[in-house]
Amino acid sequence: MLSQNLHRRNLNESQRAMIATKIANMRHGGDRRSDQAVNLPLENDRITNEDAATKLNVSKMSVKIAKKVDRDCVDELSDAVSSGTVKVSDAVKATDLPKAEQKRAVEMVKKVSWQA
Repeated sequence: MLSQNLHRRNLNESQRAMIATKIANMRHGGDRRSDQAVNLPLENDRITNEDAATKLNVSKMSVKIAKKVDRDCVDELSDAVSSGTVKVSDAVKATDLPKAEQKRAVEMVKKVSWQA
C-alpha cells in the first residue's frame, strides 16, 4: 500500500521524511499465522528508521530531523511540513522556540504563501 501511494503522489523530500517518521517503529500488522510477507525488514518486530528512510528515498538524517520536528514542534508546524508548505530543515530550527513563537511563524508562512 505504501509504495502504491508514494508513486501516485508528488511528495517532496520533507513530506517523505515525515511519512518515514510515522512508519518507523511501527509494528508489523496482519495475520501472523499465515505466510504473509512484509515489504520492510523488521528489527524486534518493528520497522527500523533506516529501513523507513530507504523505502521513502530519504536520508537517515532527514528522518531523524523529521522525528525531532514531529516531537518538539507545535502541530501546526508539523502539519505545515507534512503538507509541503515548510521544509523539514527549516522547521527543525524552530524546535527550541517557545510554542507561541512557533505558531506565529506558521501564521507568517501562511500569509506569505497566500500572497505568492
